[in-house]
Amino acid sequence: APQGLEQGLGIARSGRRQTDGAAGPTSGRRHGQAEAGAVLFALANPNEYQELLRLPALEAKTWNIPTIAGRHLLVRNDRQAFCFLLPARTD
Repeated sequence: APQGLEQGLGIARSGRRQTDGAAGPTSGRRHGQAEAGAVLFALANPNEYQELLRLPALEAKTWNIPTIAGRHLLVRNDRQAFCFLLPARTD
């Protein structure tokens, strides 16, 4: 993963990582968005990048943070906005 995306997903490169007690459809996982628009989901593993899903979301550059509210994934840039319904957790 690109270094900036690693930081956004909470993957340690130099001891820095994101920690939280978030529950819900992405618990145990991290999500972030590449500058080109794709949303990425990865396991919350500080030692290595393990991508679970790459979702092509936007067609133009974005620096906005993707947001999850319940099962809704919201992404936007200056030209587009999308809401994706995430599947319910089964585990």
